[in-house]
Amino acid sequence: MMRTGIIAAVLFVLAHFAMLIGVTTPEKFYFDEVHYVPAARQMLEPVMPQPMLNPMHPPLAKQFIALSIHSFGDGPLGWRYPGVLFGSLAIVAVYLCGLALFAAQGPAVAASLLAFFNQMLFVQSRIAMLDIFALTFSLFAIAAFMHGFRKQRPHLWFALAGIGFGLSIGCKWSGLFVLSVCIVIVAVIRLMQSWRTQFADARPDDWYRPDLWPGFKAWHFAACFILIPAAVYLATFIPLHGFSVPDILEAQRRIFRDNTTTAIAGHTYMSSGHPGHSWCARSGISSTRSATTASPRWCSSATR
Repeated sequence: MMRTGIIAAVLFVLAHFAMLIGVTTPEKFYFDEVHYVPAARQMLEPVMPQPMLNPMHPPLAKQFIALSIHSFGDGPLGWRYPGVLFGSLAIVAVYLCGLALFAAQGPAVAASLLAFFNQMLFVQSRIAMLDIFALTFSLFAIAAFMHGFRKQRPHLWFALAGIGFGLSIGCKWSGLFVLSVCIVIVAVIRLMQSWRTQFADARPDDWYRPDLWPGFKAWHFAACFILIPAAVYLATFIPLHGFSVPDILEAQRRIFRDNTTTAIAGHTYMSSGHPGHSWCARSGISSTRSATTASPRWCSSATR
């Protein structure tokens, strides 16, 4: 346990230092920061102004950005430091996932290093967007789920996973996908157990065993993977709406409506429908050369 803590701390410090370098460049908003930073600023007002900015996503990640702005000032560091912090924690979460999966330090450290050199994670850790927060909470939830998976009594670990999933969904609804996968895994195992399925060459370390989780009842399942995530998720709305159930429910309807309609159409960086992009579908790989040697004017206009 001590060794695990030391390695996790070293990984965090190294990742944190690397991701901080140049994080204040550029000094102006870029990409979706134009949506999330103003929404975070709005949360710092004594009374929430109307209309509420960026209501199409849950508030938790924006609350972290708001706290950082309050602590470090309304500038590039204040906007982006929470992403650096959570990106560093994501590396630690990958390490814990590797430890739960491989039960060995070497592969776990290798997994964290692969994540560290992943450019998507690096970029998302240095921009004031919501995805890195949802990812980090999901990774910690997955680590808890994997650690509890082989336990005879997984109740505590599955409950911790439920908390992580609730926090992830409280940042962005994409966290629902990871929670759904875990629900399906548990449901499949319970279904196989109801069929009395047995492996021909069964081993103690198999992912499925007929006697897996003997004390994990249906209500435990509902508590860990439905009630706890839902309660944690809804709690993230309390700082904005208090304990007003109608306001919290209306916020859910607004998120659903805005994410299933054209409310987010016309994004500055959207490129669909631009005539210059039709070469991809029309000409295939053979046209790559001519497309790359053509004038880049259409490219700049599409990403303005």
